[in-house]
Amino acid sequence: MEAKINATDSGAESFDYNMSWEGSRIISIAPEATIKEAAKMMRDEQVGDVLVMESEADGGTLLGIVTDRDIALCLADGEDLEDLRVADVMSESVITGSVDDSVFKLIGLMKNAGVTRLPLVNADDEVVGVATARNLLEILTKSFFDLTQIGEQQRQNEQAHH
Repeated sequence: MEAKINATDSGAESFDYNMSWEGSRIISIAPEATIKEAAKMMRDEQVGDVLVMESEADGGTLLGIVTDRDIALCLADGEDLEDLRVADVMSESVITGSVDDSVFKLIGLMKNAGVTRLPLVNADDEVVGVATARNLLEILTKSFFDLTQIGEQQRQNEQAHH
């Protein structure tokens, strides 16, 4: 599921966008899985990385991330993908955003880190969603479209009063 925008009309003065990342697709794999399993998951889910997480019983703790580039480097080094474990390849330093971050902050985090998917954590540091560059572009596109509608709404309001 992709991020949703909830537009709330709280009167004539304001129109507020609230992003809800709850339920967005979290594609994860266990650290003991093989790199081959990670590669198949990326192919099946059509993504370039998977989050490495402990099992749900352990609270789903984020341990790291494996990217398609990590797998390519393993292949180039002649590694056996059937025996190599995700835990041996994953990057442990994962940039995360907060579910409370603005679209612009998330874009800045992605740009600075050079990533297109950003795990989002709540106040308890639990991964609750993933923001993608595509999600953020969709949100911005919707916002820009809404901006173009302001003039039309203004004309309608003026016609109603005259």
